[in-house]
Amino acid sequence: MRIPVKRALASVAFVLATGLAVSGCASVSGPVDAPMTPLSRYALQVEPGLDRIALAVHDRGLSSNQHAALRGLAARYGASGAGNVRIESPSGDDSAAVEQAYAVRSFLQAAGIPEDRIQMAAYAAPDPRAPVLAGFETIRASVPDCASEARNMGARFSNQSSGGFGCAITA
Repeated sequence: MRIPVKRALASVAFVLATGLAVSGCASVSGPVDAPMTPLSRYALQVEPGLDRIALAVHDRGLSSNQHAALRGLAARYGASGAGNVRIESPSGDDSAAVEQAYAVRSFLQAAGIPEDRIQMAAYAAPDPRAPVLAGFETIRASVPDCASEARNMGARFSNQSSGGFGCAITA
């Protein structure tokens, strides 16, 4: 029994068409990431930081350079809108370090920082004459450096955006 060629080709075409139709309904398994857009590629990043100064302990109190450093710290704190200023002195029995920490506190209060915004603490230091630390936590916005992005605005034969496209909008 011989099947005519036209009928055989029609059967093969039907099987192939059915297979294509069924495979078109198949889905990719697992999560699929959303496509990267030029705006999401250069998203603004927020980085926590710490603005802190270290003040050497002197028997005769704060020096003029330390006064200037504390004035700068108080000005940066006022401009930042941060939470609390933390003053840390080395733990131990050195009375000069404790006196220096309280002198820093008095100076910052006189510079306009409210008393309830100043925290005092001790830290473990290998040397009792370790510096007194004063500072506050900061948050900094990190923007991309658009000038360093490679640019190639030549002919592209893909459906992808050029490198650096969208950088200036988010920066």
